[in-house]
Amino acid sequence: MAKRNGKSCCGMKARRVRDLPCFNEGFVARTLVAYWWPGRYHLVSTIMGLGTTAPLAEFAGTPARRAWQFTTQIFVCNRRGFPTDYLNPLHGESYSTREEAQAGHKRVLEEFLAGRIGTSATADK
Repeated sequence: MAKRNGKSCCGMKARRVRDLPCFNEGFVARTLVAYWWPGRYHLVSTIMGLGTTAPLAEFAGTPARRAWQFTTQIFVCNRRGFPTDYLNPLHGESYSTREEAQAGHKRVLEEFLAGRIGTSATADK
């Protein structure tokens, strides 16, 4: 459903936006978005993980370097903030530093709440 008149991707405004605790260094930020319609929740999550710097390098026979990478993703989740499908995020972005990831999390959350990203009508480019 497309965003209209300040409404979110679910066709309604968010009832509550709440930051969730980060239990270890692997989490940069986690935010739960609850809607007025029962059972409608989204999680905006920014985590740290190991990514390859050159995914095709291994295919070409050259070992790829591994580097820390930060990723922000939006998921449909339950009321406790557990994603229902990790394999199909609604949106995803990557960053190379923790500072970029923190700023990116805030920006992605604002854009998601405004309905500019993470909706079926605004498929990620």
